Amino acid sequence: MRKNVAQLEIADAITVPGKGLHDMSYGSRENVLYITTVDTLLEYHIKDKSFHPVASKIARNIKGFSEGPEGYPATVTVPKEEWWTDEVTDLKGNTVLRLPGAKIYKARWMRGFVNRYTEINEKAIRPITKRGSR
Repeated sequence: MRKNVAQLEIADAITVPGKGLHDMSYGSRENVLYITTVDTLLEYHIKDKSFHPVASKIARNIKGFSEGPEGYPATVTVPKEEWWTDEVTDLKGNTVLRLPGAKIYKARWMRGFVNRYTEINEKAIRPITKRGSR
């Protein structure tokens, strides 16, 4: 055992359907995770350990999925070159963001995030003029 390294114990294990598990992210609903594999996008319900396919025009090779806040689209990233893209789409394949020349790997909605310049919450994105003040 190495000093100052926590010992981990397996508490539970599940088998994810499909092949090539790639990404996992939280949804906005409690106890729901989103999982991408090589060939599908799944909802995983923690309480009953069940998987449910997510209806989407895009299902293959999704590198990142993020459920949007109410009124905003869920976002999907699918690589155009190697592992990156210059475009973020919704589940129907409509462009949400395109930055020519960018190398976007994953796009995530962030709620309740605060840094020294900006606060993002469910209501708005607002600049913070001085650290600690609003």
